[in-house]
Amino acid sequence: LVPTVTIDEAIADLKVFYEPKNHRGTIELTGLKPGLTHMTITQPAESNYLEKVITAQVEIIPATLTQMNTVITVPDAAYDGTAKEPPVSVTVYGMPLDEAYYEAVYTKNPEGPVATVTVKGKNGFGGSASAYFKILRQPTALRVYGGNRATTSLAIAEQLKKLNGGKAFDAVVLCTGENYPDALAGGYLANVKNAPILLLRDKKTDRTKVINYIKKNLKKKGKIYVLGSTAAVPDSWISGLKSYSIKRLQGSNRFKTNAAILTEIGASKGREIIATTGYDFPDALCASALDKPLLLLDSRKTKKLAEAQIMYLKNVNKSVKPTIYLVGDRGKVASFEKELSAYGSVVWVSDNIDPVKRSVAIAGMFFERPDNVAFARCDDYPDGLCGGVLANRNGAPLLLTETSETSDAVKAYIVEAGASRGYIFGSTKAVGNGPVKSYLPKVKISEAKY
Repeated sequence: LVPTVTIDEAIADLKVFYEPKNHRGTIELTGLKPGLTHMTITQPAESNYLEKVITAQVEIIPATLTQMNTVITVPDAAYDGTAKEPPVSVTVYGMPLDEAYYEAVYTKNPEGPVATVTVKGKNGFGGSASAYFKILRQPTALRVYGGNRATTSLAIAEQLKKLNGGKAFDAVVLCTGENYPDALAGGYLANVKNAPILLLRDKKTDRTKVINYIKKNLKKKGKIYVLGSTAAVPDSWISGLKSYSIKRLQGSNRFKTNAAILTEIGASKGREIIATTGYDFPDALCASALDKPLLLLDSRKTKKLAEAQIMYLKNVNKSVKPTIYLVGDRGKVASFEKELSAYGSVVWVSDNIDPVKRSVAIAGMFFERPDNVAFARCDDYPDGLCGGVLANRNGAPLLLTETSETSDAVKAYIVEAGASRGYIFGSTKAVGNGPVKSYLPKVKISEAKY
């Protein structure tokens, strides 16, 4: 033991153990403040050793505050439109730090939903550390729906139009509402073009409503993207739109249609790509809120990429090696990991067999503490397919849920994120009020029906 030691973390009364030559003793420091003090070391009697008491002079050097050694405790604040500065308590290396040794600086935060407080050391202490706190509003949710999937797509389009300041659209995306394969990759196209996805059905009255909506809300020089072949969307369904520029994006199967959509947008936006099966819809629905290219995988037949998809990935690689996020049941898509790694760095998002939990994993990967969330049913696709673009515009993850049952995983994610606002896509027959009220306690639910 040397007569003088340096302790850089001591900022309060401290008792620690030391072990000279395998014999345990105690060190006691009392009344600590930055500067010189004395330390008493007691070596108890043990075996052939007599009890010893040693006093040494030590220098207490104030710690440098960092995110690693500093814990800031700060309560949440209630929203009232004004900036909030809730009181904080600080510990460094597990010991309380007196407020004389730090200053708390708050971000301007009247709207929340999350604000930051930064604790800066003073009076000898240096460094800084930060913590978040929530500004809590009464949760609100808007249920957006129609009498069926076609009119629900129009209801969602109306909300998107409001975000555009009521202006007409530059483009719309049309696809069949009878099946999902060709439309799955349409969410990314809609995000890029800031366009609603509108569903056409066999029922003529529904088609007429969609056609009339386009005539009223698409600019005269606007563009209509039709996803899929004439087997999916017959020319006769869109014959009333001949005055517009129409481009059909199609392939001989869903994977080639997927490649046609990606090629239309171009490879320059392919720095991050989502890859999932093309034979199921849940993961693709969640991906539609991400504003990232979606690669559909033939996980059932060929179990390899289509040539057109490979060409797209090669074009992406000419400018950047992308990150390819693989999501889905591992038994269905794991075989693609090796092939995809030839074109980018593959990262697994989730391989949970539960699509609801996979939706939470996608949200956790790509959305940091969102104020908005969006809900769609986990066992059907139309409402979520159209709602992805609206979720994207609001910075909201698209979370899947049962119609009437609450998911603990979804609830935990929302609590952690501090989200207070949400969209519900579809009627109560699709997503009931019960789960939403569990996810957003005391939520006020309003409706926008078309």
